[in-house]
Amino acid sequence: MCLITYAGRGTNKNSKKLLEYIENGAKLNKDGHGYAIKRDGSEVIEFIKGIDKPNELIDFITKENLTDNDELLVHSRNGNIGKINAENNHPFLISEQEDLLDITGGSFNIPLLAHNGT
Repeated sequence: MCLITYAGRGTNKNSKKLLEYIENGAKLNKDGHGYAIKRDGSEVIEFIKGIDKPNELIDFITKENLTDNDELLVHSRNGNIGKINAENNHPFLISEQEDLLDITGGSFNIPLLAHNGT
């Protein structure tokens, strides 16, 4: 089963415990990782997916210099349907524009999703 971790406003995104939980979940769900952030006061959501190793995921997140009022969503995939590749990692942009559906990162002012299931 995939793992989704959400750290909302008011939580310490740099806490050793949170990063440990994210890393442990990534070690158990080995089929790729992604995350999204919404910085305090911004309408833009930044995301990246296709990260292979748990320690790389933690490095990416810590380099974001997130504050307590930013929002963080992390997804670690346990693939059961579809190829194991960056495009099938989460999060996914929600759009009717097909050219946006395989994007593996960027900054957008549209919603995105991560799910646990098929």
